[in-house]
Amino acid sequence: MPLLKDPKFIRDREGLSGRGWSREEVLRNRPEALVHIRDAFELLEGLLADGREWVEGKDRDGKGPGLADIDAIWPFHWLVSLEGALPEPVISAKQYPHVYAYVSRFDEAVKAAKEKAPEVKTLKGQEAAKVITEGPMRDLKDCVDRYDPLGLSEGKMVQVWPIDWGFTHKDTGALLALDKREVAISTTTKAGEEIRLHFPRINFRVKGGKAAAKL
Repeated sequence: MPLLKDPKFIRDREGLSGRGWSREEVLRNRPEALVHIRDAFELLEGLLADGREWVEGKDRDGKGPGLADIDAIWPFHWLVSLEGALPEPVISAKQYPHVYAYVSRFDEAVKAAKEKAPEVKTLKGQEAAKVITEGPMRDLKDCVDRYDPLGLSEGKMVQVWPIDWGFTHKDTGALLALDKREVAISTTTKAGEEIRLHFPRINFRVKGGKAAAKL
């Protein structure tokens, strides 16, 4: 894989996964990883074998991809388009024709949507930061569930981070909201402006933390 020669890519993957991404380590883990990837292709191939266009079933035929497809497509699309990722004797259009057709169908749908969509303005970093800090904020008063098992209270400094991927970075701030679906914290930018961060509860850990770092 050409990307394994790119130092920026390796640093990015190491930061996300919390483990080494040297060429030697990737090649050592590759056989087992391919087994799990093949399992995923088997699952999706079987789902699409009834002739449906999209994951949600034949009721969606002719309507284009739905939210389920947006959630499901990315690992398959990424691996199919990543040069050298999938060995042809194991995973290819020959073994999984429905999956490869699904990826192509999704590409065509995205292309058609882009042609109809309005022009998207590209923002630089500082412009994006201004839009975020000057945007409206939801009223989050009394949004911490006092019966939540974590026993945290509004205003307490907490740390929040994902537990499945990208867990080497932890966000810290004052707790604003906590219920069975969401956690929200307040922190500040380096310029001293308040910014609120929202996370789903699933696959995220929340713990009492120290002073917040500046964003």
